[in-house]
Amino acid sequence: MANRYWVGGTATWDATAGTKWGTASGGAGGAAVPTAADDVYFDAVSSGTVTLSSSTVARSINCTGFTGTISHPAAATIAIGDGTAGAGNVALLLVAGMTYTLGNAATSAINFLSTSATQQTIATGGKTLGSWTINGVGSSYLLSDTNTVGATATVTLTAGTLNTNNQTCSWGKFNSSNTNTRGLTLGTSTLTMTVASGSAWDVITKTNLTLSASSSTIILANGSFFQTASSTTWGSVTFDRGSGQLLATSCTFTNLSCIGAANKFNDLAISGSNIVTGTLTITGNSAVNRCYIRTFTTGAQRTLTATVTSLVNVDFIDIAGAGASAPWTGTSIGDCLGNSNITFTAPATQTWQGTSGGNWSDAAKWTSRVPLPQDNVVIASAFSAPQTITGDMPRLGTDINFTGSTGSPTWTVSATATMYGSLNLTGVGTVGGSTTFTFAGRSSHTITSAGKSMALWGNIAGPGATYSLQDALQMNNLVTAAAGLTFETNSHNVTIANYQINNGTTVNMGTGTWTLNGALASPSSIWNVTGTGAVVNASNSTIIISTALTNGRIFTGAGKTYGTLTYTVANSPGDLTIAGANTFGTLDIGSGRILTMPSSTTTTISNSFNANGVSNPYLYLPGSGANNVTTPSSAALNITGDIDLRARVALDDWTPSSPQCIITKWSSSYAFRVTTGGALQLFLTPDNGPTQLFATSSVLPSVSDGQTLWIRATWRASDGRVQFFTASGALTSPNAGDFTQLGSDGTVNIGAMSYNAGTVVQLSGFSGSQPMAGKAYRVQIYNGIDGTLALDADLTTKAFGADSFAESSVNAATVTINGTLAQAGDGRVLINSSSSGVSATLSKSSGTVSSNYLTIKDSAAGGGATWYAGVNSVNVSGNSGWIFTGTSSNFLQMF
Repeated sequence: MANRYWVGGTATWDATAGTKWGTASGGAGGAAVPTAADDVYFDAVSSGTVTLSSSTVARSINCTGFTGTISHPAAATIAIGDGTAGAGNVALLLVAGMTYTLGNAATSAINFLSTSATQQTIATGGKTLGSWTINGVGSSYLLSDTNTVGATATVTLTAGTLNTNNQTCSWGKFNSSNTNTRGLTLGTSTLTMTVASGSAWDVITKTNLTLSASSSTIILANGSFFQTASSTTWGSVTFDRGSGQLLATSCTFTNLSCIGAANKFNDLAISGSNIVTGTLTITGNSAVNRCYIRTFTTGAQRTLTATVTSLVNVDFIDIAGAGASAPWTGTSIGDCLGNSNITFTAPATQTWQGTSGGNWSDAAKWTSRVPLPQDNVVIASAFSAPQTITGDMPRLGTDINFTGSTGSPTWTVSATATMYGSLNLTGVGTVGGSTTFTFAGRSSHTITSAGKSMALWGNIAGPGATYSLQDALQMNNLVTAAAGLTFETNSHNVTIANYQINNGTTVNMGTGTWTLNGALASPSSIWNVTGTGAVVNASNSTIIISTALTNGRIFTGAGKTYGTLTYTVANSPGDLTIAGANTFGTLDIGSGRILTMPSSTTTTISNSFNANGVSNPYLYLPGSGANNVTTPSSAALNITGDIDLRARVALDDWTPSSPQCIITKWSSSYAFRVTTGGALQLFLTPDNGPTQLFATSSVLPSVSDGQTLWIRATWRASDGRVQFFTASGALTSPNAGDFTQLGSDGTVNIGAMSYNAGTVVQLSGFSGSQPMAGKAYRVQIYNGIDGTLALDADLTTKAFGADSFAESSVNAATVTINGTLAQAGDGRVLINSSSSGVSATLSKSSGTVSSNYLTIKDSAAGGGATWYAGVNSVNVSGNSGWIFTGTSSNFLQMF
């Protein structure tokens, strides 16, 4: 053990041996860098800036009299402490006259590691620290002044004892959730937690923790979480921005407060029942900016026992009031259902005033007040069109009825909103918004759409409720989720993007048609039944997947029985994956589709299995990077002089939002593409890739989306002239004279092209980018303008089901179709298993299944029916029960 004094100057702590450390105040340098056993001093005769690092260690650091700077960079954790207490029982002493800088509040950290039982002090001199941790077994630390850390920093008690000594603290967050022996004494300290989200106070595990906190005040300043183990006693806890989570059960608080911020979305969730021995204070900022007190699980009531309550501008759901203050009373108290022992403001029907639009939150628009959750809402004005009513409150009322309105007003729900009764849109013109709209009533209610499409994400979530459709429903995504909830469609049609049926829900689909039109950003469930407790009565329904997509869809049926499931929408190569041992009355799969069945699971068909492909006279390419057509590089295709590129294609969009490459040999040689906006463009390179020169057609092709057209680009090496042409898409192999020049000449002067001998020629995109979406018929590459045919990939002549074929130029190069989506583009139906090599079973009890133009892999067909794949189908591997011949209907029978 020794003393180390900073001599002066600017340097890094552990790179200064022999120059910056001395053994006495004001002495010369030359001492070794401090070890964990040394007491370190920065005093009045020290100067300059010392930069800490993760190698910084000391038994204690004392800065009495220091006016220089300690710089604590990001990602540097210093260690203070050893087996004995620091000199004067000081662990850390910073002073007001010095400067302490942080590189990063979360990672510029201090570890207090002493194992001495002697109580040591931590003083910060008003400086803001980064994260710091008490982690010395048997140690004891006392704060001797105000303690502040950055908003993203964490104070952690891992082992040892921390006494805040009645000091005022401002911490980002605090954590002591572990099973080590440790102690926390808060005294009368006020601790303000400043982290913006997540867990601000975490003592969810308090095993081996000795806690004294009943006189303290903990303030969560930014809507974060207070987590504590059950049966713990705390002082006063305040949620100062009106939002957050109280994760506490059977705990006792001296006072518990929720003080709302000046916004409409104050939301405090409570996980369990708790006791407040003093005052429960809940104060919304205003009658519009209300506090919302709820439980974690809708329908699971929690009890708050309070001696005294102060309630203003607050809405409750699933809260039972108890204690000497019950039944609770207050000012402007809203009932979101599931409550008891609370006296709510008497409900009053609120009627829209006047004939102009406005905001729901404008009290002047209503009979007497902005609707409380228990108020019915009537909008029956003679609006002078156009007018917009904006639902800008999170809780809109009970029944909402537009019947009687004229002028077709627009109703826009501008924020996540909930209602607690029935909805009738008769009289509305349009319904706008793209947020979540929740039907949360708890008895019998109705939904009348009146032919209006609601651009909202629907959530029917009233425990024990029955919601009944009065006509067809059209929304964005829909979720039905609540214990005992019944969704009764009355056989009306439903059009939604995706549907999720949660455990505990009953859905009666009747004979209605459900159209799923979701445009999924990635493979995900378009139909998702979660849990075995959901009841789905769907045996007479029809479910139609109606949107063409490259991305896959998952139908998670949870082993239920469904009527008809149809996936026949044209040009939709995204696969349909079925999950669960479901039963379908009829399963309809259209050509060019991929059907993935659950491996090791039986899917039962009770009526019809209709899966028939066609032999398309083209290859449909999906516009997905991994799905393309390639042919290997060869001498014939490594063209350096005049070149002539031709393609017969029918793009889904001839003015695409991003470029689509038709023919490429890139990142070298050439690329022929359709640009954003629809011009033709030829890229060439003189140096194998780094330099990219191009010419663009001066006019656009005259063609409609989906229409077939020959497009052509030529380049002449002698003068760099580039020309673009088009020809009728009806021609199968046009001559040069069949083409008409498109616009004026362009120029790319490079003398000769370079090429990479290893680069393939690709139809649709390059290196996974700029893929083509549409029908591809034929691609030709000529060495020389109308010269020698170097590639002639005629996709109309390939054998059905073949994923490779020989092109018809003299080179006879192999052309390969890559990716299952592109492979299905010849019109086949691909039936496979969700696990390669593990079969999926299709079962039908009797009759005959007749299909054709399938490719089948890892599929077992059985159950008593006879399964004909058809004479034009392909038996890939791993199949059983399928007969790869035709039924009598496949032949002309002659006698």
